[in-house]
Amino acid sequence: MDRKDLRIMDDESVADFVCRVRQIAKRMVPEQAIDFQLGSKLYECLSHWKDSYYMLAALEAPEGQVFKEVRTVALRIEWIR
Repeated sequence: MDRKDLRIMDDESVADFVCRVRQIAKRMVPEQAIDFQLGSKLYECLSHWKDSYYMLAALEAPEGQVFKEVRTVALRIEWIR
């Protein structure tokens, strides 16, 4: 599956989507090299959510921490939705 075609399903939680993305990423490249790309993809899939700009700010986290930070913010936003 092409990364550009990857989307969160309507009935899929952020946690489930993150697990699915990680499984796909492990088959593609080492985790360190894809950290920012995964964080960007998660933001892109959820950018329509209210308060998604917090995820955008998390993209500025230090290298190797981007996906973790974006995921944390996404889970918080999902919880309050």
